[in-house]
Amino acid sequence: MIIFGWGHQTRKGYGPTLPLTCPNCNNKVFWHLSHLRVWLTLFFIPVIPYESRYYLLCEICSQGVELIGSQIDKAKQLNQATTSFLNNEITQEQYKMAITDTPLLD
Repeated sequence: MIIFGWGHQTRKGYGPTLPLTCPNCNNKVFWHLSHLRVWLTLFFIPVIPYESRYYLLCEICSQGVELIGSQIDKAKQLNQATTSFLNNEITQEQYKMAITDTPLLD
């Protein structure tokens, strides 16, 4: 007897990525980058991922947008810049330059 299933989800959070005002809850917060995978399971163990999506989500209400193509790489770059800024590794001016040099939504 083989037990298989599908639809098991795993989420990896990259952390704060971009300061935005949420159109849903109107809070200005850092939106978080998340990677969601959906798996085929065998005996309840995730074996093969069959769906992979990246989202930029509001920290307060979890509303957000799905990222595709080059937006994913840009969001990862913004995430690194934001993490460096929040850890006081770069100045505010350097952070502003990083945000303006890497537009997320073209």
